[in-house]
Amino acid sequence: MLFLVSEALLLFGAIFAGFSFMTWVVGGRTAGPDGHDLIVAAGLAGLCQVAFYYADLYGPVRTRPHLHIAERLFRALGIVAMITAVGSLGVPHLDDNAPALLVALTFPLLVIPAGRDRYPALIKLAGLARRVLVLGGGPVAEAAIAEISNRPELGYHVVGSLSVDPGVEVQEGRRDALLGSLPVLVERERVDVVMVAWEGRRETFPLESLLACRSAGVTVMNAAGFYEQITGRVLLDRLTPSALIYTGGALQRTFGGAVKRMLDVLLSAPLLVLLAPVLALVALLVKWDSPGPVFYTQERVGVRGRPFTIRKIRSMGTDAEATTGPVWAAGRDPRVTRVGRFLRASRLDECPQLWNVLRGDMTLVGPRPERPVFVERLNRELPYYAHRHLLKPGVTGWAQVCYPYGASVDDARAKLTYDLYYLLHWSIAFDLLILFHTIKIVLCRRGAR
Repeated sequence: MLFLVSEALLLFGAIFAGFSFMTWVVGGRTAGPDGHDLIVAAGLAGLCQVAFYYADLYGPVRTRPHLHIAERLFRALGIVAMITAVGSLGVPHLDDNAPALLVALTFPLLVIPAGRDRYPALIKLAGLARRVLVLGGGPVAEAAIAEISNRPELGYHVVGSLSVDPGVEVQEGRRDALLGSLPVLVERERVDVVMVAWEGRRETFPLESLLACRSAGVTVMNAAGFYEQITGRVLLDRLTPSALIYTGGALQRTFGGAVKRMLDVLLSAPLLVLLAPVLALVALLVKWDSPGPVFYTQERVGVRGRPFTIRKIRSMGTDAEATTGPVWAAGRDPRVTRVGRFLRASRLDECPQLWNVLRGDMTLVGPRPERPVFVERLNRELPYYAHRHLLKPGVTGWAQVCYPYGASVDDARAKLTYDLYYLLHWSIAFDLLILFHTIKIVLCRRGAR
């Protein structure tokens, strides 16, 4: 929220400064700014932030002003400029000042990269930087520290680490003294978060010291939980069975599960009605483009491993797998028809799955349903893959919005880290966030094959 608000103010200031320069210094305007000027600048700043979101300028690398970000910035501001040029036609105050507004939209190019580069300093200045002390070590802690280092916009700063490795040559009494002084160290270094990556013996775990830190208002988190919080995925190699034993599946039988089902029905039924004319036109295009049926059915694996039948609009030629057998779709797949390429890019071929949502086979948000032949293989090769089936499969999901289309075991492994994160952290608010991100992915036609 701090980032969004600070960038909104920066955009407003840059656009207003550019507009003022063009109307008063260049245009010779004598009257001072009025309410219309402020409203226009605020409206353009808001429109810029919407364009930034759709250009992926609010992703994990949002504060890095490199060429990759500059290209997206140019593209987003170009779209805003076109909308401004068309939208100002015939509108009082906008029509006369349209050239000044278009020039003003170049001013964010000068300040946004610098502002994003200085954002970590703003976090510290606002007193929101979170100071982290690492208790222990190991691969999980190293991965979390690397994430903090690579993403300064997260607002975390590692102030140090306290090794508890029994293999280190430290006298046992000395180690106990170090752990016993942990609350003093936390207070002295003004630590906000203690990240626990304990790899020592269970009987030496500094429970009393950590409880003292917790009672003093310090956040105490295990390294795996901290990593999940800042990345939105799990470390598959370090995931413990207990984390999944005590989580997952229960949402199907809770009040939250009932709310989720209600949202599925309330959203999928109107969408099917609204899309019916479009799907009728699509059916005609499919029949015109290639011989064969409009729809095709396929078996997928659902909740608790139960198979169900999914219906999609055909985007490939008939008998596309007659010679190859079941295979993942590839980029520029030659089996896809001309109309099929459009259907896949727009996700219109997925729309009949809304009927599966109404039937209860699927939900709007959940892990992607896979074919039995792939599930059997992935169950053998990937740990915890079967736990995806604790949840109903979804039309969209956390893995789908965070990772591109998967077409290999490695892709399935990467997507599994997001699916298991969703399993561990499910909530209605999380579902709504995923649906919000899905709108961008569909409109921008990303990740389809």
